[in-house]
Amino acid sequence: MGILSERIAKIHAGIEAKKAYAEQKATNYVKRICANLLYDAALASPQWSGDYASNWRIVTDSIPGYDPQLKVKPWQSVEDPYEMGDDLAVSIAVDRGRGAIDKIRWNMPIYLVNVTPVADLLDAEEVNLRPVNKLSPEMSVVSYLKMNYRCMP
Repeated sequence: MGILSERIAKIHAGIEAKKAYAEQKATNYVKRICANLLYDAALASPQWSGDYASNWRIVTDSIPGYDPQLKVKPWQSVEDPYEMGDDLAVSIAVDRGRGAIDKIRWNMPIYLVNVTPVADLLDAEEVNLRPVNKLSPEMSVVSYLKMNYRCMP
């Protein structure tokens, strides 16, 4: 191998190392945004049983099924309902999200979804919320997230 070939190989190796470093930094940044987004979605969600708030998911491939872990039937049977920000549901959402967030790479399509049956009704503001569960009179959780995260469509 000649001197010129060795220099080209070193330059190429240096470029590859810098590319790998940049990709790792970008991946870590995207993971941090996803973790914050998931936490904020669960934290800002209205709660009764915690079902809606606990079912926020970060998804990179197929949408997972609904997990009724905190579902209560009938909903009126809840004697001491949760409020927006209560920890159990937020912790469940964040704990569930760790595995998906670990798999994220900087160039993947990533989605935030809520798979509860009531999600569409809440997004359409067709559920009458208690005052302790409102961000503001005109703002849904999705509106709040779109306002605070540029990555939300």
